[in-house]
Amino acid sequence: MSTSYKILSQKDLDEIAIEKKTFARDVLIGLSEPRKWLPTKYHYDEEGSRLFQKIMELPEYYPTKCEFEIFETKKDEIAQLMQGNPFNLVELGAGDGVKTSILLDQFLNRKFEFQYVPIDISESAMKGLIDSITNKLPNINADGIVAEYFDGLKWLSKIGQQKNLVLFLGSNLGNFSIPQSRVFLRTLWNTLNNDDFVLIGFDLKKDIDLMLRAYNDSQGVTAEFNLNMLRRINNE
Repeated sequence: MSTSYKILSQKDLDEIAIEKKTFARDVLIGLSEPRKWLPTKYHYDEEGSRLFQKIMELPEYYPTKCEFEIFETKKDEIAQLMQGNPFNLVELGAGDGVKTSILLDQFLNRKFEFQYVPIDISESAMKGLIDSITNKLPNINADGIVAEYFDGLKWLSKIGQQKNLVLFLGSNLGNFSIPQSRVFLRTLWNTLNNDDFVLIGFDLKKDIDLMLRAYNDSQGVTAEFNLNMLRRINNE
């Protein structure tokens, strides 16, 4: 067993203070609106990330099952697009990477030269993902980035010019308003190169009862997930 410690520099302390002020400002703005809202990124502290993994395993939560089916049936077609030169498989908001492991396994079987680059704001979720992926697929070349999506993409673009396949899965885009979605997609478009690919999950209109069961589950995990953000606000 070994232990280590780090003495925080003034720059480290300033960055922490800025993050706290940004969090406080976003909470103030969102909860001052007639229709209350909070940025979804603040769900994903260590406990929030753990709870979201449980949500994805719930029988009522259909998006994960749908994407499993898509990857199983379309993995050959996706592989055809990426064969040839080395590339990065970039995943925004990677979570536990269970769905993505279908693609990773496919690319490894085809002996593609690629690097898996998950990007997530949760350090605990990233550590768990990298440990899990390397245990399942010991030959994988994985290099996770703990950052906001576009900060991670910009950093990636500076260190090389390899082709990118970017995954933005789940119903994450549905967390944005229409103006925010436009800004997100435009920024993503500006960040990438002409021959890159993007695979985005879009949830479709469906029966309201199906939606309610998925997002108000019988076990109360989603409710706990939402309440965890309020605890985080109070604690921080």
